[in-house]
Amino acid sequence: MDRDQYVVKPYIRNFLSETPANRIRELYGLVNLGMLDQNQMATLIPNPDIKRLLRMKAAPTLEVERTISMLMKGKDVSPSDFTNIELAKPLVLLAFRDAQNRNAPQNVIEAFISYMQKMQQKEIELQPPQPPQGPPMAPPAQPGMEEMQQQPEQPINQ
Repeated sequence: MDRDQYVVKPYIRNFLSETPANRIRELYGLVNLGMLDQNQMATLIPNPDIKRLLRMKAAPTLEVERTISMLMKGKDVSPSDFTNIELAKPLVLLAFRDAQNRNAPQNVIEAFISYMQKMQQKEIELQPPQPPQGPPMAPPAQPGMEEMQQQPEQPINQ
């Protein structure tokens, strides 16, 4: 292949230092900033793939952003089992209000409304079951120390 038929582009493989001591120091800095926890830091010492780790931490937000992008195209989407409903509610509502303010097409508005209804249903499904209603049941009576001391001793049959 001739030189003018391809382009070589350099990419930074990692922004952490190559030496273990400096890498550990830099990772502790990320732990102190709250970007990593101790377990994540330990996985990065031998294999410093920070981009992958940070992407995993951002996965819930990225999933909601992908959903909003699909809703803005008017696509019918349902929350997945992995959707963080508490994170999604304000972000989806904000995008819905933005779509309304921009006079988005009716199919986009309907897609948002449908998604928000499905999200509400998913939230109900995820709630723990309520305990049965009614008067609290008293525990069975157990003899106290005083009652046990007042009872006469029974002879033991041998």
